[in-house]
Amino acid sequence: MTIIRGTKRRQLKPMADQLEVRELMTVGSLPTTVSVKPVDAPVQYGVGVPIEANFSVAWPQLLPGSPPSEVAKWENPTASGSITFLINSSLSESFPVVADPRVFVRDFTLTNLPAGDNVITGTFFADGQSVTSTGSIYPFHINVTPAPTTTTLAVTPSSPSVGAFPYATLTATVNPNNSALGPASGQVVFTSGSTVLGTANLVNGTATVFTKLQIGGNEIHATYKPSGNLASSSTATTYNAGSASENFINSVYTSVLHRSVDTAALKYWDHALASHRITKAHFIKAIMNSAEARHIAVG
Repeated sequence: MTIIRGTKRRQLKPMADQLEVRELMTVGSLPTTVSVKPVDAPVQYGVGVPIEANFSVAWPQLLPGSPPSEVAKWENPTASGSITFLINSSLSESFPVVADPRVFVRDFTLTNLPAGDNVITGTFFADGQSVTSTGSIYPFHINVTPAPTTTTLAVTPSSPSVGAFPYATLTATVNPNNSALGPASGQVVFTSGSTVLGTANLVNGTATVFTKLQIGGNEIHATYKPSGNLASSSTATTYNAGSASENFINSVYTSVLHRSVDTAALKYWDHALASHRITKAHFIKAIMNSAEARHIAVG
């Protein structure tokens, strides 16, 4: 049998809809090329990444007069083997390759890609009776975006606390939007304005802090700081801390003295109002006539 062979490596020209075209290094008599077509847009973590690989084998061309046994051998050739994709030089996924004669296509789905820019290489190993080529697929890139999450926030007790500078428990729950990804890990930062109320690690998707709140309305934020392949998320709620009397005292301090009431003053004035030793009008007048208020007025 006479076989017409190529002696040089050749590179396929990319088709218009192909992002990557790579050639396998040839070993033996049958050159094999592969064109790899990954997705052309970022994909989300946790979602399989489709890869299309087109394998083309340079089957031998039989000259007229070849023995019938040789003609029969190449009329229905087989090309099979496996392809292994190496992800960022560490993770790998392997797939069998089942061939049709001359040109065959396989669709693969990579499932182990972490968030970020992933560098993918590959190796094809042929084990069929006809194709003896092996080789490497040149690197290509796949961008994987972090999986979105949702953060919720609960404050307990649910009703305003009674007593100077109430404490509350802040509980944040973080869930990946894709429930198959399991509980989130990382940290949650709790803030009120520019004040950091606390930071806690997530345990089974939940983070909790016990913190002191200011009298009055507190706008509390919970911000998820992810680790790994999940995206950040945040939420906020308003919590009105303290009794009605405590809120009234604090509002006068804030309006007249431009600061929150301190613990000792809050206890004193709250008891005075509760025992009816003074009225609200007398309390307002006392604060406006205080040395601190006069000092503020002077400048």
